[in-house]
Amino acid sequence: MPLRKEGEIYARLSQKEVVRPKAVDWDLLNELGILEDVMKYLRVLNLTDYAKIEERSYRTLMLEFYSSFVLADGNDFFTCRLKGQELVVDNAVMKAVCGFNFAGTRSKAADFDPLKSWAALSPHTTWDSAGMSNGLIQDLATAVVHRFICYNITGKKEANKVSEGELFLLWAMRSGVRVCSMTFLQNSFQEIALSKRGLPALGHFVTALARHFDVTPEAYRLHGEMALQDKSEMRCINFNELKQADLILTRRIAKEYTKRTAYETYFKKLQQADEYRRGPLTSTSTRLDAGAELSPGDAPAAAAGMVVHFSDSVHRRHPLDPRSL
Repeated sequence: MPLRKEGEIYARLSQKEVVRPKAVDWDLLNELGILEDVMKYLRVLNLTDYAKIEERSYRTLMLEFYSSFVLADGNDFFTCRLKGQELVVDNAVMKAVCGFNFAGTRSKAADFDPLKSWAALSPHTTWDSAGMSNGLIQDLATAVVHRFICYNITGKKEANKVSEGELFLLWAMRSGVRVCSMTFLQNSFQEIALSKRGLPALGHFVTALARHFDVTPEAYRLHGEMALQDKSEMRCINFNELKQADLILTRRIAKEYTKRTAYETYFKKLQQADEYRRGPLTSTSTRLDAGAELSPGDAPAAAAGMVVHFSDSVHRRHPLDPRSL
């Protein structure tokens, strides 16, 4: 990749906050009675070894990794640079670092049906392409794995929304369809590097990769500057997270699906949308719709009512408009 391009990526990402990945509180999952299901799902996704990686994120390493990252056609390997070392990361390296094997689908199926797949995860709700709340996933083990995917595959800061790509992975793991998660992870690297919305994330993998190549993570000079080697610990999918997400009540008791805030909010917004479609019903508008004759004294009120209704229809934001969520 040309140095100019690398410099642009470095400059963009260096201005952004590092997104820390999350380890898993396995003891908590065991207490909740979902550890076996979570491990079963991770095996289908080929993520059991990857899920055990617990490494700090080193800011300078991440910035150099992403600014030099190039994914080969076909996703067979990628190249990058760490502390000035030009590296080729092929399937053998990814297996050594993450335990990946290479069986399974490498992309979302062309005939994947998100509506049907979401209905199996969340009874009584309907898929929206803008994404659905993690709290609407009925099965706790599935909701936890989705949060893991968000933090450690997609590289998100939050795990509140289920994207269509993430929904495909959830469908696959529950259906027993093998997935080559390595490809999805590498696609996330590329998106972070090339997307203007990308945030430096997945630093635990970058550190694990550096250790594989005997690269130490202390501070070093990058693009003519001595960058501060900020390091950050992994966050954790623990009791506090699942409690704040309204998924559990205690360390042993999950919260009933229909009692979660996300469930109540979903149906409240549906009701608001229905009211919006029907429009405001006032005595004046009803009389106008019925073709009733108005006395002169009614005219100002009728005019005012019509102005208000017009103004509302133009300026009120639809309850399901993504900007209102």
